[in-house]
Amino acid sequence: MHRKLLWLTLAAVAAAATACSSSSTGGTPTPATSCLAQVNATSALVYPAQSATNVPDNVGQVIIGTTTTLPSGWNVELFTTGGFLVAIGNGLTPAPNPLPTPHTIPPFSNPVYQSSAMPLLPAATTLQVGVNNLNSNCIPTIVGVFTTQ
Repeated sequence: MHRKLLWLTLAAVAAAATACSSSSTGGTPTPATSCLAQVNATSALVYPAQSATNVPDNVGQVIIGTTTTLPSGWNVELFTTGGFLVAIGNGLTPAPNPLPTPHTIPPFSNPVYQSSAMPLLPAATTLQVGVNNLNSNCIPTIVGVFTTQ
């Protein structure tokens, strides 16, 4: 039931975003697209590990793996499963080496690891990890999920 409600909520948000993000240059409106689709990239949550539970609310960073280096102006944002924005990362920087543990290895070859510093997160909350291009009206691409303790 909750999954169905989540998908209906996400569909409504996407429809609203599409309606609000059309081009005003005349002709056919241009709907908003997924941020990663704009650069033909794939990304996955690396740290905290995908679907991790009991993640400390002071985790400090979120790391993603992507098929290409995302330039300045890109960010990681965290949303509740209801779609509410609860944390905005501080840009993207190269991830530490070695990666913190536990982490997930992306399902594609040669990932580029990038980190985004995070503020204190809400406790006992399931968070969706979105990748966003701040210089675009794109829709943040959800690349993973984890739950804080």
